Amino acid sequence: RTFEYNGLTIVGGGASDYLDTSAGMHYNGKTSVTDGVANRYIAYMPKTDGTMKITAKRAYSKGALYVSESIDISNGTAIENLSDNGSWADGEVVMNAYTTYYFYCNGSGVEIKNMEFTPQK
Repeated sequence: RTFEYNGLTIVGGGASDYLDTSAGMHYNGKTSVTDGVANRYIAYMPKTDGTMKITAKRAYSKGALYVSESIDISNGTAIENLSDNGSWADGEVVMNAYTTYYFYCNGSGVEIKNMEFTPQK
């Protein structure tokens, strides 16, 4: 399933991935790649330089939120404060204009409650 919302593209890997009013986007499992394309991710391409603030936590015993500039999620890096945290925490990613960023799960699952982009001043 693919959803478009407020500039975000949200892709789920099946019925076990879902949007929830209290948990936000729930990813049930690690993101994988088939034919060079990730199966579950959130993509965003800002029109100006700025910072994306993300509130997330693991969904199960392990789960980290990663970011990559590639749909095949190569060279992804963990977002600081959002690795295996059991409580809601905030992380930030500095973003460049007109670059697409892919946010994805590494581990058994992750929940993303909020994503807010702030343009650079």
